[in-house]
This record gives sequence, C-alpha cells and structure tokens, in this order.
Amino acid sequence: MEHLPSIKSDVLRALWRERRFVTWIALLAFAAFLPSVWMCGWIWDDDSYVTLNRVVQSSDGLWRAWIPGETPQYYPLVFVSFWIEHAIVGLHPALFHFDNVCLHAAACVCFYFALIRLRVPHAFWIAAIVAVHPMQAESVVWVTERKNVLSFLFAMASVLAWLRAEDTTSRQQVARWSAIALLCFVCAMLSKTTAVFIPPVLILIRLWERRAINFMLCVRVAPFFVLGLIGGLHTAYLEKTHVGAVGDEFSLTILQRVSLVAQNFFFYPLHALMPFEQVFIMRRWQLGQWVFGVDEPGAAALVASIVVVCIAALRWRRNRATLLILLWYSAAIFPALGFFDIYPFRYSFVADHFAYAALPAISCAVVVFFGREITNVRVRTVVGVVSIVALLTLSWRTLPRFEDEKTLWTTTRAQNRGAWIAGDNLSAIALREAEAVLQLPPANSVSEQQRRDDFVRARADDAYILASHDSWLDFDPVVSYTNRSEAARLRGDYAQALGDLDLSVYRGVDAHGSFVASGEMSAEGHWMRGRLLELLARDAEAASEYRIASHDADVRIRERALRSLLALTVRTERTLDAARVARELVEVAPNDRGAWLNLGASLIANGEHREGRRVLLVQLLSRELSEQLWVSAAVRYVRSVADDDASDADEIAAAHRFADTMVERSGGSEIAKLLLARMRLRAGDRDGARALAMEVEQKAGSDVVRNEAAAIRALTD
Repeated sequence: MEHLPSIKSDVLRALWRERRFVTWIALLAFAAFLPSVWMCGWIWDDDSYVTLNRVVQSSDGLWRAWIPGETPQYYPLVFVSFWIEHAIVGLHPALFHFDNVCLHAAACVCFYFALIRLRVPHAFWIAAIVAVHPMQAESVVWVTERKNVLSFLFAMASVLAWLRAEDTTSRQQVARWSAIALLCFVCAMLSKTTAVFIPPVLILIRLWERRAINFMLCVRVAPFFVLGLIGGLHTAYLEKTHVGAVGDEFSLTILQRVSLVAQNFFFYPLHALMPFEQVFIMRRWQLGQWVFGVDEPGAAALVASIVVVCIAALRWRRNRATLLILLWYSAAIFPALGFFDIYPFRYSFVADHFAYAALPAISCAVVVFFGREITNVRVRTVVGVVSIVALLTLSWRTLPRFEDEKTLWTTTRAQNRGAWIAGDNLSAIALREAEAVLQLPPANSVSEQQRRDDFVRARADDAYILASHDSWLDFDPVVSYTNRSEAARLRGDYAQALGDLDLSVYRGVDAHGSFVASGEMSAEGHWMRGRLLELLARDAEAASEYRIASHDADVRIRERALRSLLALTVRTERTLDAARVARELVEVAPNDRGAWLNLGASLIANGEHREGRRVLLVQLLSRELSEQLWVSAAVRYVRSVADDDASDADEIAAAHRFADTMVERSGGSEIAKLLLARMRLRAGDRDGARALAMEVEQKAGSDVVRNEAAAIRALTD
C-alpha cells in the first residue's frame, strides 16, 4: 500500500489489496451473462413488470412505485430502476439486461469482500462459482428478476456495513455503521423480501467469529428481525390476496407440507452440484401418494434432513462451519421451501431463481469441503479452473432460451411435457400472431388476402391444438379453455367458441357425469362471452354480458366492455342506451377523444342536439383530434346544426367554418360541398347554396349524391 499513502478507507485498502481477484470475479460474471444484452429479450412476466406496466411508463411513476397496490408486488426500488431505464431507452431490452449483469457482478464482488473479512478459506473460488453458475441465469437474464440481483446486492452491502460496525470500538462508529447496515437491509427488503435471511446471518456471523451474543447485539439486531418479519408477512399476504396463490393446488396437509419442505431443502444443493440442464418450469412433484400423505422421496428427504442436522450439531464443538453454513443456507432458502404459498408453486415447487440468494451458501459448503479434501494447491487450482470453465459453458448454453417468450416456452415444453403453462402460453402467442395479421390494413390483392387468411387459420389451429393437449394437466383450466375459445372464434366457429368459453368456469365432473363449477367467470370472460353472443346475433344476451364486465375494478376491462356495449347499442339504434353508455365511457377514459365524439353523436341521435353539439365543439376546438376524427366530428356537428331549427347564430357560423374547412381539407369532396351548401342555405345565402348544389349535381358520381344535390337546389328556388 506504499503506492497509495492517501488512501485511508479500509474498504479502499481492501479493494486495492484484492484488486486482482475482484477484477476476475467481475469479469467472470460479465463473461457468463453479458451476451444476454444482445441475445435476450422480454419473456414471461416482463409485461406486467415493464412492457405493459403503467407505473413504469407513466410520467409520475417515480412516485407511484412507492404506493402499495400500484405494482404487482411491493418492490418499489425495482420499479424505480425500471422507470429510470424506460425514461432513457423506452422498451428496448438491452439496457435492462446490461444493468442486471452489472448488479449481479457488483453483488458477487460484495459477497467476496464479506468472505475475505470473515476469513472464509478459498473465498475467490466461492465467489467465482456464484458469479458464473448456470442456476443464476434465470435471475440475471430475466428482467423481472431484477428484484433478486438488486436485493442481494443491498443485502451484501448490509453485511459489509455490519462487519464494519463489528470492527470498531467507538460507540459512535458502531451506531453509524449499524444504521447504514439497517438502511441497506431496508433497501434489500424493498427490492425483494427474500432478504429476510440477513437478520439470522448477522447472528451467525457472531457465532462464526466466536464472539458473545450479548444484550447490545440483541438491541442492534432487533430492528432487522422486526422489519424482516413485517416485510415477509406483507409479501405472504400479497401472494394470497393480490398475486393469486390460492386454489386446490395450494391445499396441502401438514405432512405433505413437511414433505415438500424436506424435498425442496435437498433439491437445490443437488441441482447446484449437477447443473447439467436448466429447465424454466421444472416438474411439479406429486405429493401425498404414499402413507399419511408422505411419499417415498418426501420420506427420504425428511429422514436425510434430520440426519444432516444431527451430524452438524454433533460436530459443533469440533467444527462450527458445518452447522453455521447449514443454518445460513436454511435462512437463505427459507422463503422458497414451502412453509408459505407463493404463486409459482402453481407450476412447480422449485425454480432456479428461488435459490439465487441461497447459492452462495451452497457454493461455500462445496468449496470448503473440497478445499479441505484436496490439499495440493496445484491440483486444487486445476479443479477450480475446470469447474469454472464448465459452469461458464453451461451458463452460455442456457442463454439462448431467453431470446423471446416463444423460444422460452417452446424449450420448456420440450424439456417438461407436464409444464401445462408452456402450452397455454404458446397457444396465446399463436393467437396474438393471428390477431396481429387481422389488424393489418386491407390487402392489395386477392392472393395476398388469401395468404393472410391461411396464416390466421393455421395459427388458430395451432392454438387450439396446444390448448386442448395440455388442458387435462392444468390445475385451473380457465386459460386453456379460453384459448380454445379464441382459436375457435378466429376459425369462425362461434358456437364452439362459446361452448369452450363456458367450460372455462367448470372443473371436473360429479357422480352423474355433470360438470362441476369451480368459480365465477372473470370480467374479461364476460366481455369475451358478450362478443361471441353478438357474433351469434344474440344481442340482448351480449349486452347483458358487456354490462357485467363493465362493473369490474380493472379500468382497462371496464373501458373495453363499455366500448363494446356502446358499439352494440349504436348498431341496434338504441339511442337512449347509447348516450348513457357513452357518458360512462368518458368517465372511465376522459382523455379518449373518440369516446367524447361517441357521446356527442349519441346525444344528437337521442334528440339532445344542443348538448351533443357542445360536446363535439369542445373536441373540434381542442386541436388534439386526428384528421379522421376531426372530419367525423365536423360532419356530425354540421348536420346537427343544419337539421336543428333551434340552432343559434354562433352555432351556424361555427358549422359554416367547419364545412368550409372540410371542403379545403378534402380537396373538394362532394359530401363536404353538400354540407357546405346546406350551411349556406341555413345562413341565408341561397345563391351560394344553389351554385354549389348545381356544381355537385353536374359532377356527381352517384345517384344518391346527385339526388341530394338536386333536393338542396330545389330548396333555393
């Protein structure tokens, strides 16, 4: 350190002293996962967290992210980071992936410094394995799992600050660094509550260093436990009430849950030792297939757990490391063991990203064990290098599956045929591709249109087959039957679509072979049902379904339902209902110009000309209408003024200006000229009206236009 006499910070001193190892750890993390920046895109759940998240994409999202209920989970620091990235690059995924890699590398470096400070042997190899292990890919490459890497980074920062407090004798410094440690822990909890492992780890650090557990330590660590308990319970509550961790698949007996905890406990170390294949949705174990709700794997895992704990406890006096690492791992993996229900248990009880914070403990146990067994330094180095290269290769191999959502689910379905969610999502992707083609502008030729029709039909067929094939595996067949319904609709089989949609609220059969209802149809399901009924010309039933959907708490579903209901009432010429629905729609979507125009048109059609024209006039003068909407509003306004004898002078003058503007914008459209002729007649300019009507009558391309022009001319005689 003689080259840096000005550096007095212990952290900077350590950084300089360990600079080679720190650099290698960071480089290894980047080598393993940096290709995700250009290889990977958006996948599952990235829509609700980023691409379709209104908080992330709104101007006030920086503050709304801190309001409970505004985001899928209360992890405000994660959504703040997403908001900043979106403000910089929009929805381009490269920056999001790059930042995940940077956070992972920084977390691994902090973890390494904690190991060095605690004098854990072979610290570099432990941290290097954590940096490159393929089990980390899900957390680093999946943008939504920013919560894992960000939380672990703050957790390690909290541990380092705590260790700094442990190293000082000044009460002021102890209080200062303890406060910093607590602040970092709060940040970790606000990123993901899996950071609850930190409070027990702080106690384990004292035991590792053979220091006393005294009253002052309890006072300092108590806030960590209190905040950890509050955060953990809050997350468990949200999983049940907001995320959706409810249903028969979560109804486990006590013995089944004990079996699940034991199997999960052993799964991750074994998977970390043999990470030959990463499966995004792993096989969901069938629990309770043996005696008293416990099956063979569960019983074996339970017995093994008891044996391992007993051995570690018996070795306590001779070697504390075994029990302390075991307790560290237990604390880190605790949220994913199965004591509490979390939504992903619907698909699988285990996942790589569940173990992101637990892998450091596993790595520590494995490296310390082999480091003790392999005494030759050169052999140990060779084994370490080979292991790192092998893990690095496996990590590279797993990256391509995260290219996009379709690739992810195709790979998952090939690896695990029981992953019904893969079939559901592939079916939904096929439906989206078909819908995207239907939204294209009209084809330029008959052959092009035929190709489009064939594509839509093929994707609809694929979607139906995928949904039908996996529906029997599904715990909750709502998605499967809904996808089948959508596929049948795209194929034009509306009756079949309605039947499949109705099946989405049923599950199983009773003793008489009748379907058993499993719950209420969702608001979106009611809207879809209304759409199908409308296609089947059952308008009254369709209106009833739209009305049910319009009462949903979700603004987007309510808005969609009201639009459909408005279109139905307009088509069936129920002007009074149309006006009522239009008023509801503008309350839900006050910035939707089209909704305001529909309200104005509905009021005019219902005979409320003055009120309808007032609504239209506000929009026409707002300068926020597209060309098409402006013309549509102007036509309605002008016709209303022309037909209403009660129109005042200001309205007549405004309508005259709008008609003039329409003629200019349309390049002399016949319809626009007829509207202008009517307004000239309404304003008392009979000669001008006659001249314009005669011009249109002479050049009219259709009998309808010619007859209307003749009628206007006749009124001027």
